Amino acid sequence: MGLGRGPARFNRPGERVELRVRDAQPEDLAAVAALHRRVVGELSRLMPSGLGQPLRMGASKVHYLSIYEEALEDPDQLLLVAEVSMPLGKVGRVSERAFAGYLLARLVREAESDLLDPPYLEAQFLAVEQGFRGMGVAERLIEELEHRAAAQGMRAILLSVFECNRFARGLYRRMGFETVERLMVKLIGE
Repeated sequence: MGLGRGPARFNRPGERVELRVRDAQPEDLAAVAALHRRVVGELSRLMPSGLGQPLRMGASKVHYLSIYEEALEDPDQLLLVAEVSMPLGKVGRVSERAFAGYLLARLVREAESDLLDPPYLEAQFLAVEQGFRGMGVAERLIEELEHRAAAQGMRAILLSVFECNRFARGLYRRMGFETVERLMVKLIGE
Protein backbone atom coordinates (compact mmCIF):
# COMPACT_ATOMS: atom_id res chain seq x y z
CA MET A 1 0.00 0.00 0.00
CA GLY A 2 2.92 2.33 0.34
CA LEU A 3 6.23 2.72 2.12
CA GLY A 4 6.64 0.31 4.95
CA ARG A 5 4.27 -2.23 3.42
CA GLY A 6 6.21 -2.94 0.25
CA PRO A 7 5.71 -1.87 -3.34
CA ALA A 8 2.96 -3.21 -5.56
CA ARG A 9 4.09 -5.31 -8.47
CA PHE A 10 2.33 -5.11 -11.76
CA ASN A 11 3.27 -5.95 -15.29
CA ARG A 12 3.47 -3.96 -18.43
CA PRO A 13 3.77 -6.05 -21.57
CA GLY A 14 7.18 -7.70 -21.52
CA GLU A 15 8.46 -6.23 -18.27
CA ARG A 16 8.08 -6.46 -14.52
CA VAL A 17 7.65 -3.16 -12.75
CA GLU A 18 7.13 -2.04 -9.18
CA LEU A 19 4.89 0.80 -8.04
CA ARG A 20 5.75 2.70 -4.87
CA VAL A 21 3.87 5.54 -3.19
CA ARG A 22 5.88 7.87 -0.99
CA ASP A 23 5.90 11.38 0.44
CA ALA A 24 6.93 13.95 -2.16
CA GLN A 25 10.33 15.58 -1.92
CA PRO A 26 11.44 18.97 -3.29
CA GLU A 27 13.05 17.26 -6.29
CA ASP A 28 9.61 15.86 -7.29
CA LEU A 29 7.91 19.24 -7.57
CA ALA A 30 8.85 20.08 -11.15
CA ALA A 31 7.33 16.80 -12.38
CA VAL A 32 4.24 17.29 -10.21
CA ALA A 33 3.69 20.85 -11.48
CA ALA A 34 4.24 19.83 -15.11
CA LEU A 35 1.73 16.98 -14.82
CA HIS A 36 -0.77 19.28 -13.12
CA ARG A 37 -0.49 21.74 -16.00
CA ARG A 38 -0.99 19.00 -18.62
CA VAL A 39 -4.01 17.55 -16.81
CA VAL A 40 -5.61 20.98 -16.48
CA GLY A 41 -5.29 21.26 -20.26
CA GLU A 42 -6.88 17.84 -20.75
CA LEU A 43 -9.77 18.69 -18.42
CA SER A 44 -10.38 22.02 -20.13
CA ARG A 45 -11.06 20.16 -23.40
CA LEU A 46 -13.67 17.96 -21.67
CA MET A 47 -15.64 20.89 -20.26
CA PRO A 48 -18.98 21.76 -21.84
CA SER A 49 -19.10 24.87 -23.96
CA GLY A 50 -19.20 28.01 -21.84
CA LEU A 51 -17.54 26.41 -18.82
CA GLY A 52 -13.92 25.93 -17.86
CA GLN A 53 -12.55 29.19 -19.26
CA PRO A 54 -10.12 29.58 -16.33
CA LEU A 55 -8.87 26.05 -17.07
CA ARG A 56 -8.49 26.84 -20.76
CA MET A 57 -6.46 29.93 -19.97
CA GLY A 58 -4.16 27.87 -17.76
CA ALA A 59 -1.53 29.18 -15.44
CA SER A 60 2.20 29.29 -15.69
CA LYS A 61 4.37 26.38 -14.65
CA VAL A 62 5.79 28.70 -11.97
CA HIS A 63 2.28 29.20 -10.51
CA TYR A 64 1.68 25.46 -10.26
CA LEU A 65 5.15 24.92 -8.83
CA SER A 66 4.41 27.45 -6.08
CA ILE A 67 1.22 25.55 -5.13
CA TYR A 68 3.23 22.40 -4.50
CA GLU A 69 6.14 24.17 -2.80
CA GLU A 70 3.64 25.59 -0.32
CA ALA A 71 2.08 22.14 0.14
CA LEU A 72 5.43 20.66 1.15
CA GLU A 73 5.85 23.34 3.80
CA ASP A 74 2.28 23.12 5.19
CA PRO A 75 1.87 20.45 7.90
CA ASP A 76 -1.85 20.25 7.08
CA GLN A 77 -1.18 19.17 3.49
CA LEU A 78 -0.04 15.82 2.23
CA LEU A 79 1.62 15.42 -1.15
CA LEU A 80 2.09 11.81 -2.24
CA VAL A 81 4.06 10.71 -5.29
CA ALA A 82 3.79 7.42 -7.16
CA GLU A 83 6.89 6.15 -8.88
CA VAL A 84 7.43 3.11 -11.01
CA SER A 85 10.69 1.15 -11.03
CA MET A 86 11.41 -0.70 -14.24
CA PRO A 87 14.32 -3.09 -14.81
CA LEU A 88 16.94 -1.97 -17.29
CA GLY A 89 18.41 -4.57 -19.58
CA LYS A 90 18.01 -8.33 -19.42
CA VAL A 91 19.56 -8.79 -16.00
CA GLY A 92 16.87 -6.70 -14.35
CA ARG A 93 18.91 -5.84 -11.29
CA VAL A 94 19.34 -2.17 -12.07
CA SER A 95 16.15 -0.22 -12.37
CA GLU A 96 15.02 3.13 -13.62
CA ARG A 97 12.51 5.08 -11.54
CA ALA A 98 9.82 7.00 -13.35
CA PHE A 99 7.39 9.54 -11.91
CA ALA A 100 3.89 8.09 -12.43
CA GLY A 101 1.52 10.45 -10.62
CA TYR A 102 0.65 12.36 -7.49
CA LEU A 103 -2.10 13.13 -5.01
CA LEU A 104 -2.45 16.31 -2.95
CA ALA A 105 -4.72 16.32 0.09
CA ARG A 106 -5.35 18.72 2.93
CA LEU A 107 -6.39 18.15 6.50
CA VAL A 108 -9.68 19.83 7.36
CA ARG A 109 -9.68 20.54 11.09
CA GLU A 110 -12.78 22.72 11.45
CA ALA A 111 -16.26 22.35 9.97
CA GLU A 112 -16.50 23.87 6.51
CA SER A 113 -19.95 22.51 5.69
CA ASP A 114 -22.80 20.57 7.18
CA LEU A 115 -21.69 17.47 5.31
CA LEU A 116 -18.80 16.09 7.38
CA ASP A 117 -17.56 16.35 10.92
CA PRO A 118 -13.87 17.20 11.04
CA PRO A 119 -11.19 16.15 11.05
CA TYR A 120 -11.09 14.60 7.58
CA LEU A 121 -8.88 14.69 4.51
CA GLU A 122 -9.88 16.45 1.33
CA ALA A 123 -8.21 15.10 -1.79
CA GLN A 124 -7.61 18.20 -3.90
CA PHE A 125 -5.65 16.98 -6.91
CA LEU A 126 -4.95 13.52 -8.28
CA ALA A 127 -3.20 12.98 -11.58
CA VAL A 128 -1.45 10.10 -13.35
CA GLU A 129 0.98 10.35 -16.24
CA GLN A 130 -0.59 9.27 -19.54
CA GLY A 131 1.71 6.26 -19.97
CA PHE A 132 0.77 4.84 -16.57
CA ARG A 133 -3.00 5.31 -16.68
CA GLY A 134 -5.10 2.19 -16.21
CA MET A 135 -2.30 0.42 -14.34
CA GLY A 136 -3.48 0.97 -10.76
CA VAL A 137 -1.48 4.10 -9.98
CA ALA A 138 -4.50 6.21 -8.95
CA GLU A 139 -5.84 3.33 -6.87
CA ARG A 140 -2.55 3.01 -5.00
CA LEU A 141 -2.42 6.74 -4.31
CA ILE A 142 -5.97 6.66 -2.91
CA GLU A 143 -5.23 3.53 -0.87
CA GLU A 144 -2.22 5.24 0.70
CA LEU A 145 -4.32 8.31 1.47
CA GLU A 146 -6.93 6.06 3.11
CA HIS A 147 -4.22 4.33 5.15
CA ARG A 148 -2.83 7.65 6.36
CA ALA A 149 -6.29 8.99 7.22
CA ALA A 150 -7.18 5.84 9.17
CA ALA A 151 -3.86 5.95 11.03
CA GLN A 152 -4.80 9.44 12.23
CA GLY A 153 -8.25 8.31 13.36
CA MET A 154 -10.12 10.02 10.54
CA ARG A 155 -13.28 8.45 9.21
CA ALA A 156 -13.71 10.24 5.88
CA ILE A 157 -12.01 11.46 2.74
CA LEU A 158 -13.76 14.12 0.68
CA LEU A 159 -13.10 14.84 -2.97
CA SER A 160 -14.77 16.54 -5.88
CA VAL A 161 -14.67 15.52 -9.52
CA PHE A 162 -15.83 17.21 -12.70
CA GLU A 163 -18.96 15.61 -14.14
CA CYS A 164 -17.26 15.43 -17.55
CA ASN A 165 -14.44 13.27 -16.14
CA ARG A 166 -16.21 9.92 -16.47
CA PHE A 167 -13.07 7.85 -15.97
CA ALA A 168 -12.31 9.48 -12.62
CA ARG A 169 -15.94 9.21 -11.48
CA GLY A 170 -15.89 5.48 -12.23
CA LEU A 171 -12.59 5.04 -10.41
CA TYR A 172 -13.88 6.80 -7.32
CA ARG A 173 -17.06 4.71 -7.30
CA ARG A 174 -15.01 1.51 -7.56
CA MET A 175 -12.89 2.75 -4.65
CA GLY A 176 -16.01 3.17 -2.48
CA PHE A 177 -16.69 6.90 -2.79
CA GLU A 178 -20.33 7.94 -2.97
CA THR A 179 -21.90 11.04 -4.45
CA VAL A 180 -23.50 12.99 -1.62
CA GLU A 181 -23.78 16.45 -3.17
CA ARG A 182 -23.89 17.76 -6.71
CA LEU A 183 -22.91 21.24 -7.95
CA MET A 184 -25.20 22.47 -10.72
CA VAL A 185 -24.62 25.44 -13.02
CA LYS A 186 -26.86 27.34 -15.41
CA LEU A 187 -25.19 29.83 -17.73
CA ILE A 188 -27.26 32.95 -18.30
CA GLY A 189 -26.93 36.09 -20.37
CA GLU A 190 -24.87 34.62 -23.18
